[in-house]
Amino acid sequence: MKQISWMLAGLVLVAGCAQRPWGQRGALAAPQALTVDYLQDPVGLDHPAPRLSWKLTAARRSARGLRQTAYQILVASSPERLRDNQGDLWDSGRVASDQSLNVVYAGKPLTTSQRCYWKVRAWDNQSDTPSAWSAQARWIMGVMRPADWQARWIGANAATRPDCDLVGAQWIWTGDAPSLGQAAQGVRHFRKVFDAPRGAQDAPVELVLTADDEYEVFINGKIAAKTWGHFNDWRWMRFHDVADLIKPGRNLIAVTVKNKEPGPTALLAVLKFADGKAVPTDTTWSTSAQAVDGWKEKIDGFAHDAWKAAVIAGPVDGAPWGKIERRRELVSPAFEKRFTVTRPVREATLHITGLGFYEASLNGQRIGRKVLDPAPTRYDRRVLYSTYDMTEMLARGENRLHVLLGHGWYDVRSVAVWNFDNAPWRDFPRMLAQLEITYDDGTRTMVVSDDTWRQVASPIGFDCIREGEVIGKAPKGAPNLEKQVVRADVVPAPAGRLTASALPPSVVTQRLKPVAVRAITPGTWLVDFGQNTAGWVKLKLAGQRAGDVVTIKYGEKLKEDGSLSLKGTDAHFRYPASFSTLPDGWFQTDRFVCDGSRTQVYEPRFTYNGFQYVQITGVAQPPDASNIEACVVHTDFKDAGRFISSNELLNKLQHAILWAYRGNFVNGYPTDCPHREKNGWTGDASLASELAMYNFQNTAAYEKWIQDLIDEQRPDGNLPGIVPTSGWGYHWGNGPAWDSALVIIPWMLYVYQGDTRILETAYPAMAKYVDYMTSRAKDGIVSHGLGDWIPVKTKTPTEVTSTGYYYLDAQIVARVAERLGKHDDAQKYAALARSIREAYTRHLYKGNGVYSIGSQTAQSCALHQGLVPDAERAAVEARLVEAVQKTRVFPDFGILGSKYVFRALSKAGRTDLAFTMATQEEHPSFGNWIKRGATTFWEDWNEGSSRNHIMFGDLSAWSYQYLGGIRLADSVSTIAVTDDPQAVAFKRFIIAPEPVAGLDWVKAEHDSPYGLIRSEWRRENGVFTLEVEVPANTEATIYLPVKPDAKNVTADVPPIQSDRDRMAFRVGSGCYRFSTNAR
Repeated sequence: MKQISWMLAGLVLVAGCAQRPWGQRGALAAPQALTVDYLQDPVGLDHPAPRLSWKLTAARRSARGLRQTAYQILVASSPERLRDNQGDLWDSGRVASDQSLNVVYAGKPLTTSQRCYWKVRAWDNQSDTPSAWSAQARWIMGVMRPADWQARWIGANAATRPDCDLVGAQWIWTGDAPSLGQAAQGVRHFRKVFDAPRGAQDAPVELVLTADDEYEVFINGKIAAKTWGHFNDWRWMRFHDVADLIKPGRNLIAVTVKNKEPGPTALLAVLKFADGKAVPTDTTWSTSAQAVDGWKEKIDGFAHDAWKAAVIAGPVDGAPWGKIERRRELVSPAFEKRFTVTRPVREATLHITGLGFYEASLNGQRIGRKVLDPAPTRYDRRVLYSTYDMTEMLARGENRLHVLLGHGWYDVRSVAVWNFDNAPWRDFPRMLAQLEITYDDGTRTMVVSDDTWRQVASPIGFDCIREGEVIGKAPKGAPNLEKQVVRADVVPAPAGRLTASALPPSVVTQRLKPVAVRAITPGTWLVDFGQNTAGWVKLKLAGQRAGDVVTIKYGEKLKEDGSLSLKGTDAHFRYPASFSTLPDGWFQTDRFVCDGSRTQVYEPRFTYNGFQYVQITGVAQPPDASNIEACVVHTDFKDAGRFISSNELLNKLQHAILWAYRGNFVNGYPTDCPHREKNGWTGDASLASELAMYNFQNTAAYEKWIQDLIDEQRPDGNLPGIVPTSGWGYHWGNGPAWDSALVIIPWMLYVYQGDTRILETAYPAMAKYVDYMTSRAKDGIVSHGLGDWIPVKTKTPTEVTSTGYYYLDAQIVARVAERLGKHDDAQKYAALARSIREAYTRHLYKGNGVYSIGSQTAQSCALHQGLVPDAERAAVEARLVEAVQKTRVFPDFGILGSKYVFRALSKAGRTDLAFTMATQEEHPSFGNWIKRGATTFWEDWNEGSSRNHIMFGDLSAWSYQYLGGIRLADSVSTIAVTDDPQAVAFKRFIIAPEPVAGLDWVKAEHDSPYGLIRSEWRRENGVFTLEVEVPANTEATIYLPVKPDAKNVTADVPPIQSDRDRMAFRVGSGCYRFSTNAR
């Protein structure tokens, strides 16, 4: 007690001199980490009221209890004015407030390309003097009004993208109705015997076809092509190379067509050989409604009364189908504009986009660091553009602005099950560019995309986001654009509205050298980078002859012989589209055609891959660390956390989770995996969102993706399982646990980042989705959806988890409505949440603490989602512990249970069990993945169909929260039980580490919206020590892992009355050290 009394006396001394302890300086250092809309110095914002934030630190590290009491913001139109403290755009004056997060700009209206320079200073509670001004920060506005766009959309000249010659093919049908309009839906079959030219199988044989609606094609009895996925759009013809199915002499092509709606079941197709011979659909084909024996196998001697000659249904592009898209590109699109700068430039701004992707350069120098730009959206709803400050890049005299275009997600030509080749927005690539130049004398000029731009040669012959690239070879028949002057065409704008790309860009964030290179066979090399990642490789080539083809295949698995395996990785890929440029293309495969130069560099631009290994053939010199590197690509969000411990397996799990997260946020949206699908699976994104809050500052990218979800929502409130989507996923692959990303992620952004604007933006869609679930509920229970996907063994009924999300969503929407002042809505959804909770208990609680089947997922879902009545909680927790112990503390859950189980155990006081489960090394466990060489989290518990999946990664967030002890305040709930706007974003928070056997120390840090939070504990020789750092302008409640009346506790602040069975302290900013002696 004497020691504590002495410390308290010290505190009184500090308090007594707190009025002016810093002389003429404020207690706060100059504000730092200035951001605008969660971005540092962003270029290209189009919201008229950006949000300004900063972080505060003490001028002296020993200071404690510092709070901001007022601030002043200056925003100026030039650095000079700001330096002279002239806020000509906005001077907030001294504002009495502790707000340092998301102060909304309230100055003069902002205009297109406006440069805004700003700084801030703050006053504190311990002095009368403001801090020094922050360092100058900046943002630049994008295009603020549609009328400010003077540029026009341009695309490749029509002569370089002609329609495919169908060689007389016409729509054919059975003619079994009086007219096309009276035809009934159904299945029809077509066949044609033909003679193949000599040697036909030695060159591509192109099958070009479409059908109304779905089709399946056989050549000589073997499947050649079919429609995949959830739907087929007959407006798009498909192109397939079927040479490997053609045999010398007589052949048979047979097609089944299924029309799911009333109308003619019709076929339009042509088989084209390299020598010009063709087999078009016409009256020489036979057709029937009956699939009799041998119809698709028997070439000669086939006859049946039910089979008749096909009937012409109409010409290509005729009614009722209309225009059929059958474009063939002779060159990849690239454009150039030359212009002259006549006098000194004050500022220059480029607003630009290209669909699917673009790469721009000025005078041979690449513009910016962005890759894979713009991030994909639903292009018929929204198209992103980027803005660049070009002031320092322009040269006096002639300048050359050059733009390459890639197809990206806008024009997917290969076929996979996700139907992006059917996307409603699909069209040929196009671009829009507007360069605004202001000279020193105040005059202005613009360089805009229009039909004066020249179409130029591209180094790319083919590109596809899933298939890969062909570099250095154009398709057959390509014009010589170096000698021939061809102008761009002005083309229609995409239907989507132009929106600024206000999120971190995709960039190459680091480069990895190989850890091993070995020969597989003569001329084939396998390069291992030692880390599963996303991106591509850069390869320097030397000694190659003109025409050499270097093939680079990407993957994450090996066969027994050590060669690359795509087993599971290419599972959903169906048909390549590059064969018209270069045969033998496939999934995640690039080809580089050498030109004979002494040295060349292979590096793709418009595709990316998930990989640890690359297999290379065709190189003259073996790859090694001097000539190959892996380019790691992801959205350029900042790191915001660090977690390490004395347990090496836990550290490896954290490493694997972080790499999986980065590898699944490559291009401005969250994915399930960076190779097989590249799809924005909503469930995976939702499950990973809380780990992101601790490890990264990714708010702006999440804001973008939430708008993507809003764009995809149907009028009835339904959502697809993947976003963006071609239209796939509204009938399967979705459900409450997935769709709830629309509700959960905005709430996460609010409670962890203080983002209220996303609540305002998303609220109508959030409420609409809850109403949609209500329309599907039966007595308060929702049963549709995927449920606890990929469980170890026990499959928990879907109604358990789906209804759990129905309740959570209703609870969140009620809280958001309350926060937005929508009081009637708040009461409506709060009542709905209560009724769901009652229904959950009524239908799913079996008594004696058991929910549903009593599985790990069922028990933890009820506990984590807040569905358990208080009187039953202890019993339900006990049954959860029993379920865990029954499996010898191994997981028996899927991806949803992985979110619930660890937290439910910790809240039940059994972090020891949670830690044991997390660090198991035998199958099935996370640690078993690491034991088998994983460097990212896997998709499943066995061999890993995908070995880079983030959906199980929430373990990282749990580690921060319970092992590190950094948690939101009790008054802020991720499940919307409580909502204190004065505590969100770690304005108030908890430090409550839970030491467990097998763990000697933990270091956890989180760079919160207010600054660095640190919790570092160690247990050594019977002494437990905890060091804590609390950022300025915040308050923490610290709970030591001892009883409230424990002795032998050393602390330099007094304890408070504890609300739990732990000794508690409440502290303001500063650094603190606590120790307990258990001996």
